[in-house]
Amino acid sequence: MEDTTGYGLHDHLCVAYDDQVEFRAQARRFFSDGLALGQRVR
Repeated sequence: MEDTTGYGLHDHLCVAYDDQVEFRAQARRFFSDGLALGQRVR
């Protein structure tokens, strides 16, 4: 997988990264998608 965006309410991801900057960027996009779907993020 190259992108963490576009997943639905019941989708799950397990992703490993060597680069902390890329991890944070993908995490922000993933959490933003969840918030847009009305999910809680903490």
